[in-house]
Amino acid sequence: MELISTTEAARRKGVSRQAIADAIKREAIDGQQVSARTLVVVANDRFREWRPNPIRQAAGKTRKRSVE
Repeated sequence: MELISTTEAARRKGVSRQAIADAIKREAIDGQQVSARTLVVVANDRFREWRPNPIRQAAGKTRKRSVE
């Protein structure tokens, strides 16, 4: 079983770390909590076959962020 960081998973899929964390929470991909603030992704067939939802990705990229 290969475990990879959420950062590495995000790089491989071309999404944000938050998108990976959300996919784990929705049980779209397998992950494990290894400490209070750290998730890792199980790089199995489910992860390899998972495709980010383009609607979710577009919504995150068009949201305006305030800078103060």
